[in-house]
Amino acid sequence: MEFEKDLISTSENETILYEKIQKIKNNASKIFAEINQNPTLKDNKAIIKILQKYDPRFWPKILKFVGLYYKINVPEINYKLYPSHPKSTKRKREIDYSNEYEAITLQNLNIAKEFIQLLHDYRSNKVNPSNLELEQLHNPQKLYNYLRNHHWKGGIPVEFLSEWVKMQKTRRILSGDDIDDFKVIFDKLGVDKDLDLGKAENLAITKATIADEIPSIQDFRRFKEFLIKRMDMIERLIKKRN
Repeated sequence: MEFEKDLISTSENETILYEKIQKIKNNASKIFAEINQNPTLKDNKAIIKILQKYDPRFWPKILKFVGLYYKINVPEINYKLYPSHPKSTKRKREIDYSNEYEAITLQNLNIAKEFIQLLHDYRSNKVNPSNLELEQLHNPQKLYNYLRNHHWKGGIPVEFLSEWVKMQKTRRILSGDDIDDFKVIFDKLGVDKDLDLGKAENLAITKATIADEIPSIQDFRRFKEFLIKRMDMIERLIKKRN
């Protein structure tokens, strides 16, 4: 039951568990197709490539599932021909970047929303989905851990940070508190604050001129708050340039 326990314990909800089971069925169909094309399995490479999506401890279990599900005899595979056979595999321990992720997402909800959307955009554009587990597709914290271990070993790229402070995904007009929170987050991450946050302040002023983002004067309380925030931003920008 080790395989079943692993599936259940690493699934955060019923939907993810169901998707994992469905993925196993899909991969079992691929293995079945390979066996039909090559009944003696003289060439195991295609099947091994499918199995490598799983912990090698569970390869025999998956092949047994294929045999039972399709009512066939699965020829024995010589795992020792491959570097990742169950007896020789040593899984590389990944670094846990949960503290970094929490420093980013717990400081400011609006900043966190933008960050998470950009994370998923980066995944869609830069990451091969076959390299990700289901949790890494759905859970931004696990996705962040994956990126820090495999794509961002030296830290979050400057290009990503520059897009983040623009807040274009959520169209958030940065307040003074937002900018201060960005500085706190960047300080915790060891990021150069001045390079990117100067752009953020300029962007905040530019966005404030867009008519559809200015509250109606009929709602005077919101309109007044809006004007005060914009005036504060202009004042900070003038001081910074002087």
